[in-house]
Amino acid sequence: MLKIECAMSKKILLIRGGSVLSKGRLASISIGPPLGIAYLAACLRKENYNVSILDAAGEDLNKITSMRHFDLLGLTNEEILERFPSDIDMVCFSSMFSNEWMYLKNLIKSVKKRFPQTVTVLGGEHASALPEYSLQSCDELDYVMSGEGEHSIVQLTKCLFENLGERSTVSGLSYRSSFGVQTNPKVNRIKAVDEIPFPAWDLTPLENYLREGKASIFRMGHRIVPILASRGCPYECKFCSNPAMYGNRYFVRDVEEVIREIKFLIQHYRITGFEFHDLTFITKKSWVKQFCRRLIEENMEIEWTVPTTRSEAIDEEVVTLLKKSGCKVLFLTPDSGSPRMIEEMLKKVNLKKMTQTARIILKNGLILRMNIVFGFPGERHVDVWRSILYGFKLAFFGVDSIIFLRFVPYPGSAYFEQLLKEGKLPPLGPEFDHFLVLNIYNELSLIHSYSEHLSDRAVRIYMFIGLISTHMVFYLCRPWQILFTLKRLIQRSPVTTIDFLIFALISKKFRLLMKLIKTITGAPMLRRLSW
Repeated sequence: MLKIECAMSKKILLIRGGSVLSKGRLASISIGPPLGIAYLAACLRKENYNVSILDAAGEDLNKITSMRHFDLLGLTNEEILERFPSDIDMVCFSSMFSNEWMYLKNLIKSVKKRFPQTVTVLGGEHASALPEYSLQSCDELDYVMSGEGEHSIVQLTKCLFENLGERSTVSGLSYRSSFGVQTNPKVNRIKAVDEIPFPAWDLTPLENYLREGKASIFRMGHRIVPILASRGCPYECKFCSNPAMYGNRYFVRDVEEVIREIKFLIQHYRITGFEFHDLTFITKKSWVKQFCRRLIEENMEIEWTVPTTRSEAIDEEVVTLLKKSGCKVLFLTPDSGSPRMIEEMLKKVNLKKMTQTARIILKNGLILRMNIVFGFPGERHVDVWRSILYGFKLAFFGVDSIIFLRFVPYPGSAYFEQLLKEGKLPPLGPEFDHFLVLNIYNELSLIHSYSEHLSDRAVRIYMFIGLISTHMVFYLCRPWQILFTLKRLIQRSPVTTIDFLIFALISKKFRLLMKLIKTITGAPMLRRLSW
């Protein structure tokens, strides 16, 4: 009883700061509910701690504040401090995206200045990638947690507030000592994923997201929540930060536990859809088939999507079950159409198999999105053209949403470490923090090529060529699809890449679009036009 009372007397606040957005974005940004801190809150509450969540983005999903180098979605740091309780013992900050670090760091400094006795902890993807640097660049930060935080945050809390164990035993914890910054080894990968409690959605402003259909794949009129069916990823792509966060061990939840969670969400939050936020969802064919069959048996009449997955385990039988169980959208990621680059980045994907998979998905009437990336280290012009030609093939077969992106060196990835050693990234420090803010995937005017064979301007032009030409191929082969595009725009329900771009254009962003086209092409005739 004494132990429970001690835990309940300690108040812990989990914070997700405002979301940093690109000033040059063309389409609207759809940010989903804070799944990570909802899991942490559930684990702390299970141990009887008094825990609360402050989700700055979710508190005001339509509030955009213009900053010097970026726009901010949600509450500003000043507004967060106004809502900050004065009697908090520990504050845990979520740092999932590195471009938000500089702004979040200012929040940590302000919190520590106002409440010097409060313990400050940082976790998330950015923290896992750069734990030592996070501590060294922010004196007001007490601890950094790398990797999965559910068990580690409970360990640390028991250590600090109940004198149970030493901080040197907390898996993945970084902290200052008389010897400098110490980092404990990550020895606590969560294998028993079914024992993790459901996310504490009741502590978040979830209804704000549900009311507006906010999710990774924005869907107007749908109440969508994110779900995890697995932890980790068995692949080791050089552009991915997964090794720093999870490693390559892959653990899958029991199908019945996932079904139970979906039923719970329907009953308590009236959801009409969900999306899997797994690093790669369709990896074990037997699991996916069993899951789909259970959804069909339960007859939940619910829609669901997969924002990212691989293609190896997808065949006709799997796609048929996906369709029948309510799956609406799949997102495949070839990343390149060049076999040489596929091998170099350790992607381990068969482009021929992926093309066959795409045709099966389209034949069964699912919405399919695919992405291709330009500007990888070592990429040549011939590799880019192979990617564009691969995009032509996909468009010819009916893929109507091919997204062309520029390569971004994510902290924690093999490419990031390579480029940092080669001096192609700013050294860690203030200049590096500024670089992270601008290191935003959809800021076309700030595109930088990390290939010694491709200029920045070449990558911009190739992205423009890829986007326009693949959609031209799609519409030339299927002219009737123009009518469906117009219908979606009239109904204000964009689905494809071109839908979102046109929607942005008719949403008073025509001037921005022209500015970006001029940046990409440098066309003299466009410079003469006045918008």
